[in-house]
Amino acid sequence: MIAETQIEVLERVLRELLAEHRTLVTLAERHREALRNADGPVVTEVSLERDRVNERIVALNAERIEITGAVAASLGANSERVTVRTLIESLGPARSARLTALADELRDAIEATRREHSILRDATAAFAGHLGGVLSRAVELCAPARTYTAAGRVAVSSTLPGALDVRH
Repeated sequence: MIAETQIEVLERVLRELLAEHRTLVTLAERHREALRNADGPVVTEVSLERDRVNERIVALNAERIEITGAVAASLGANSERVTVRTLIESLGPARSARLTALADELRDAIEATRREHSILRDATAAFAGHLGGVLSRAVELCAPARTYTAAGRVAVSSTLPGALDVRH
């Protein structure tokens, strides 16, 4: 028999996971805007906040696994193979419908998070590549003699003296 408190805890954990994943989507939007504006401090701030949200998601997932295992044990099922969906199906229709809707929202939020962060990963890589090129060119142009490239190789177009004294 499943205790009502176990289902309430499961529902609370699912709601908190949903909120955290929605926060990740919002943070991805802020990160993308910061990249557009080349605002390094905001990128750093968003990255640190995303780390904190990810830590909360890890903790909530651990709690979800624990409560799912406890509910599975009370049903006499194998706690390692039972899913939230399986548990929801074993509940009454009213509670089942509410938890199914919540689980569907969570799945959609997780997919949105994955999609946004995939786009963000590509944008960040492009931005970092652009900055690397700019820095490499700046180092090359600022080198006094331009004898060596930024990679430390002899430059193909080394600066040569404009006049040579060949009398000696």
